[in-house]
Amino acid sequence: MSLLTGFSEINEADVQGGKPITTRIADTFRKNDDLFEQLIRAMLCSPLVPNGADGVVVNPEAHRFVQATELTLTIPNYNLIAEVPLIWFATERITITAPINGKGKGSPPGQFGDFGGSGGGITGQKGGACRLPSLGHQIIEGGEGPAGKGKQLPQEWASRLLTSIGVCRGGAGGAGAGGGAGGGIVVLCAPEIKFIGSGSIDVSGEDAKASPGGGGGGGVVILIAKEFFPNTTLSSEIKYRGGTGNSGGDGGDGRFYPIQVK
Repeated sequence: MSLLTGFSEINEADVQGGKPITTRIADTFRKNDDLFEQLIRAMLCSPLVPNGADGVVVNPEAHRFVQATELTLTIPNYNLIAEVPLIWFATERITITAPINGKGKGSPPGQFGDFGGSGGGITGQKGGACRLPSLGHQIIEGGEGPAGKGKQLPQEWASRLLTSIGVCRGGAGGAGAGGGAGGGIVVLCAPEIKFIGSGSIDVSGEDAKASPGGGGGGGVVILIAKEFFPNTTLSSEIKYRGGTGNSGGDGGDGRFYPIQVK
């Protein structure tokens, strides 16, 4: 029960359909959500996680959910599968020595995304919005024409992403026949994550392919580790911008979440 220290139970009667959400209940939701996020972080980097079920893994296929002792990527032109998040765990380290390409590997042009930037709009047509998986609740709206830029994913939605990562699509698509696709999603978790040589991750939204077209929304990168190399900013290694529009708006930028666990 010690893991639930700080958790507050909510009376069922207080959350019946149609009942107003009071300030007290809203604050309880926020505190419980923060607690849940901390539990997820601890779980992902815990020695209690299965001890490297896949052993030492080099260059796994992009669609595989990998639980390794050590994981290394060395091959160039490593592409994500469209609308399929890349999720890798290792109990010792992950080393990336070649680029991971998730650019335009999120939602197709004109379609909604979830945890990424929304799509750019064109005249008379909005770009793709971002919605919660399954529930369909809108997180951010798409850009409006004639040159409406998509919006960036709000920072506070990060914990929700971790709870539904396996069914996420990524950034939303840009509007129009020439719209760009959204960026993909990459999640890496290990005590040590290293980027060496040309190692990098690009989950940018795709630029519009023709006129008129809005740019795709940028995707999301989550790195969970105790140590990052070269550092936690990884400013030149991680790219998540929105795509550029063509007679339309740019896509909204995605997000990079470096989560350092002590």
